[in-house]
Amino acid sequence: MANTYDKIKDFIGMLNLHVRGKKMKALESLDEFLFSQNPPKLTMRDVTLLFMGYENKKGLLLAIGMENHLRKTLKSSAHYALQLIARLLETSPSKSDCIQVLGLTDRMILQQMKFDKHFKHAESTKNKGIYVVCKSLKKIKPSVPVDVYITSKTYRDKFLSWLTQNKDEENKIEDEPSRWSQVPKEKIDDKPDPLGIKSNISIPNQGTMSLDLVDIKSPLFKPAVFLSKVHGNTTIPELRRGLENLKKGFNDRQAQFSAMIGEHSKVYGECRSLLDEMRDKLVKVQLSSGSAMNAHEALQLAEKSENYALTPLLKQKAEMERVKKLIYLSNKFSYLFKLPSMLQTHQAHSDIDTIVELYQKHISIIKSNSHLPVFSNVVKNVDAIIGNVKETILQNIKRERNLNFDMIWKAAHQLSVLNPDSDGIQTILENLYQFIKNFIEDMWGKIDKQGELPWLMKDEKEKNDFDIERQATEQLIERILERCGLYIGIYTQLIEETKANSSKYQRAMKKLQRIGVLLAKRLRDSLFDENSEKPLKAVDIDALSTKMKQLCQLIKTNEFQEFGIEYTCKVIKCRMIDLKNEVSDLWKEELWSKDFENKYGTCLPSIFHCMAIQQIMKLKNHLPSIHEKFILEILEGLSEATIALVQSMQKTLNTDIAQQVRITNSQKTLLTLSNTFFIQEFVLPNISQNILEIFNIQFSDEAQIIINKTIEKISEFREALKKYFIQKKSDKFEKIIEAGINYCDENIGLDACIFYKHMLADQKIATEIRPYVFNLIGKLVRSIEELKRKCPDLRKELEQSFAEEIAHLWRRSIQVHHKQFDIKETIQIWIELEFYQGILPKIEIKNLEKCFYYLKKIYSKLKGLSKLVNTEEIFIGKLKDAKDELIMGSKYKIRLMKECLDIN
Repeated sequence: MANTYDKIKDFIGMLNLHVRGKKMKALESLDEFLFSQNPPKLTMRDVTLLFMGYENKKGLLLAIGMENHLRKTLKSSAHYALQLIARLLETSPSKSDCIQVLGLTDRMILQQMKFDKHFKHAESTKNKGIYVVCKSLKKIKPSVPVDVYITSKTYRDKFLSWLTQNKDEENKIEDEPSRWSQVPKEKIDDKPDPLGIKSNISIPNQGTMSLDLVDIKSPLFKPAVFLSKVHGNTTIPELRRGLENLKKGFNDRQAQFSAMIGEHSKVYGECRSLLDEMRDKLVKVQLSSGSAMNAHEALQLAEKSENYALTPLLKQKAEMERVKKLIYLSNKFSYLFKLPSMLQTHQAHSDIDTIVELYQKHISIIKSNSHLPVFSNVVKNVDAIIGNVKETILQNIKRERNLNFDMIWKAAHQLSVLNPDSDGIQTILENLYQFIKNFIEDMWGKIDKQGELPWLMKDEKEKNDFDIERQATEQLIERILERCGLYIGIYTQLIEETKANSSKYQRAMKKLQRIGVLLAKRLRDSLFDENSEKPLKAVDIDALSTKMKQLCQLIKTNEFQEFGIEYTCKVIKCRMIDLKNEVSDLWKEELWSKDFENKYGTCLPSIFHCMAIQQIMKLKNHLPSIHEKFILEILEGLSEATIALVQSMQKTLNTDIAQQVRITNSQKTLLTLSNTFFIQEFVLPNISQNILEIFNIQFSDEAQIIINKTIEKISEFREALKKYFIQKKSDKFEKIIEAGINYCDENIGLDACIFYKHMLADQKIATEIRPYVFNLIGKLVRSIEELKRKCPDLRKELEQSFAEEIAHLWRRSIQVHHKQFDIKETIQIWIELEFYQGILPKIEIKNLEKCFYYLKKIYSKLKGLSKLVNTEEIFIGKLKDAKDELIMGSKYKIRLMKECLDIN
């Protein structure tokens, strides 16, 4: 053995000589030595030396990766070395040891073997040595992916295809000798089937050993071999029937034994008595005297002499056995002495995967022999290295910027392998908790020191300085939320993996609760403001809300969820305040432009609608959750914004219009009325419906109350606006009525007024309708036409109001000037009022009845009557016909105006 080891060592030395031709000569000599007619028997130590080398000398595994430094191609000796390894793995008697040593290779060695270039060479030479090596490697190291040592996808696919085509037969019976398939099958005498399935069975004649394996009477009988050779084609139901036959036969034999013992009970009893008597006599033998005592003392003396002489020899033998065992273990596991240096090399290259793989593979061997001095230093060095590796794994987690759950899960698995006594997931959870907590404290420490920056350290800060400080704080908070979202997301995923262990799960949830409390406290101090006009100290609310939404979905503790609700309410208030401020500025002159939806008003309601929906959609995208309180806050904000829009429209009525915008105050009032109608009837219902669809909810009673209050406020404003519009028109109507009834000299002059009065005094009754009535009706027609063009939705309502207002003005003028009336003037006014009533037949005017009532009182007083006259008593005979004819003729004159008033 020593001679073989030394020869292999010499060959390895020649293989590492940097002299032209020496490598090939060494490989040829090695080939002759290994595959001669009498090949040497290689031990595990020899194979390890041959494959791995020694000290700084390369073995065959690294020799197959030797390249030409100029051409960057493999040397011929590399191909020769590969063929030697392939032959050893296929035909060598020590191929099992060769495969085992091949499995000791790590990823670094595999990458240095240049398998891709060997595959390229195999394409031209048709040599399958590289395929054999890769096949053995895949078999012994199934956990290592093929792409680690075959990096080219083309060659990797070719290898896998070849492996599928040349796959060895599996599922062979372990006890069946392979030589049976080569022995001719000669029948021997038939025997009965023990299972009773067949009447007779024929056992192939395959030698004495094979017959013993299938013969049920032989002590070497193997049931598996018997079933495969004799009953290989037997079905499951038949085998079950054979099992029942075996049980039945066993019970029958037991019954036969019992019967035989019963028949020969006398003989069994005599034998038993004889044996008991012999035992009693042997026990009663006394060694106190005679030759028996001398023999006993001689034996004791011989035993003492033997123990005295053999004890040192036995101790020496035990020591030699221990030394031989140490030598055997040292030779068998000599590669383990290189394990600390290998681990250090991989640690220097940050190859944690290979370290974990090597440790997992060899630690059981090292730990089982750690009590031996030869392995104690190895264990000590490995433990020190593994301790550093565990620290490196945890530090890598803290330094990794693009951390994800797969990395954390892999790290937890690695820690579990490196330290089986502890739970890797719990270790990761504890470190993540400490890291998140320290990160939050450190980052808020930087926020607290923002005011100490040199350019912000002033006695009196300007507004720009506060904006810079707030912007810097907000950027730090966004960074905190982003990183915390990443770490807490991984933390919660790891918590789910501990649900099976309730105690560990509860501890992890308590730590998550502490993180939520700390984060909520810090965010509340930095973001919340008591100012009702700016509840949040933030510029980019959308960015913060997105990150806050993610955190609220991760940290489902009560404290943080309450903070999330509070934060969301303040976000809604900020959005609604922004909407209110934007709406308040919508009174500019250019916004009097038309709108295709609100065709009788302006674009203000549509702009408000778009702005409101835009803010609601932003809230939908950034709200952490949907809560009834949030909907109420949104509706409250929309209500305030709507009132602000109404106030902005009111502001336009009190604002002078630029000359280039040709619009009167009356037109502004009508446009504003149309806007309020459009807001009340279309905009608010649409916004409410949009909220229901966007948030997929139903309004509560409180929400409906808020909507109804908003509609009531708009209705109040619209009523006030109608009164304002009618009041503006009422002044003109009053002037016309006063001028017509009182003959105001301001309009026609003093002389003309006196002449007109004398002329009317001589005129007959009911001959004409005075001009002021036509002027009044003309004004009314123009106002109604304006309503039809500008505000048709409110035409009927305002037309009724106009008619009532004119009748009211007429009544008030009659009350003021009734002392100047005579019979003719009273009848003239009656006819004019009845004419006015006739051109508005579809409108019920209550104030006209009051006018007629006052005229009846005036007429009765002028006639000296004690009671109130009826209409029939005033207009009788020719006067009635003249009245009807006058009213009919006057209606014909103004038929065009009447048609305009009759259109609904």
